[in-house]
Amino acid sequence: MSEPFIREAQVQEIVFTHIRRALPALGTRPISPEATIEQLGGHSLLGAEIANAAMQELRLNVPARELAAARTTSQLVDLFMRHMGR
Repeated sequence: MSEPFIREAQVQEIVFTHIRRALPALGTRPISPEATIEQLGGHSLLGAEIANAAMQELRLNVPARELAAARTTSQLVDLFMRHMGR
């Protein structure tokens, strides 16, 4: 990532932005950090697409096995933070 000190809130916003792009029916409703993609109206393949889009923006490469274990949006953010060394 070009920004050396990205904060967790920034990573969360990136993830939420990609969720909103993939699920436009959410509109401006709040996204709970504890929500799963399924609870937000998506499916597992869409979840993988969201994770991949966020990883591209963050310039991360997280193994699929680890991504599969991240069920909630907060778990996905935590996983990304660990892979960024934070």
